[in-house]
Amino acid sequence: MEPNHFEALRARLEDQLRADIELLQEAHRVKLRAFETVWRAQADVAQTPQMPQMRTSPEAERLPVAALPAGAAGTENRTGGWSVFYAIQEKMDQIPEVFDKNDVIRALGFTPKRATLFRALDELRIAGWITGESPSEGRQPARFRKLARPGSESA
Repeated sequence: MEPNHFEALRARLEDQLRADIELLQEAHRVKLRAFETVWRAQADVAQTPQMPQMRTSPEAERLPVAALPAGAAGTENRTGGWSVFYAIQEKMDQIPEVFDKNDVIRALGFTPKRATLFRALDELRIAGWITGESPSEGRQPARFRKLARPGSESA
């Protein structure tokens, strides 16, 4: 192998090494930025007050509608985790004895997301406000029956 050819190959290998090192360094910088982003997001989440978990909050089962903070129920913006639950409690007198989701939606005056509505109905069932009357069949929605409100002597 001629010395000039050897030096040219060596120079190309050195250039390739520098390029590879730069790629590794850039990949490391990207990983660090991603790590910092995740770390900051976790720190922000830790500082943000969390909504209570529905199933582990016994005070939701006992909370009378009158004890709700001002604006918690009856407002136009219902984005909070418990707002549909509270709104159904508030409108329970306007819902028939045996009802389906359509009766609830009419009483509420707005249509919550399906999952949110059924989660709230499930929480009301767990809290002892309602019971299942009949399951859904085809196009017939599930039906529920109102029970005596928890903590009251009459329905």
